[in-house]
Amino acid sequence: MAMKGAWIRDIILDLLVTLAIVIALFLDFLWLAYAIYVYTILILITRLLLLRSSGLRTVSSKQHSSAPKWIYHLLYATNVVLLALHLWLLTAAAWAVIWALAAYEQQLAHS
Repeated sequence: MAMKGAWIRDIILDLLVTLAIVIALFLDFLWLAYAIYVYTILILITRLLLLRSSGLRTVSSKQHSSAPKWIYHLLYATNVVLLALHLWLLTAAAWAVIWALAAYEQQLAHS
């Protein structure tokens, strides 16, 4: 039986990304900004590939997270809002698309 709150290990990467975004926005580390750009592009490409490939979507849907679904929405929303408020508009738009695609994939998995 899993301990309550053990799902935190399932979202650690998402938490670290949000933390990296916060640090890049407030402390202005150029290398971290580039890392966020690259990571954002990779995640966006991955989400788009998942959308196009039913085989990849099947593999992705088998990876079950015990984390509540709302936590992912909260983290994506935090990323989008912070990026937009700091005028990283293209990156914010990319995260909005990533968020929308993740929500769509979640809908497909439950239908």
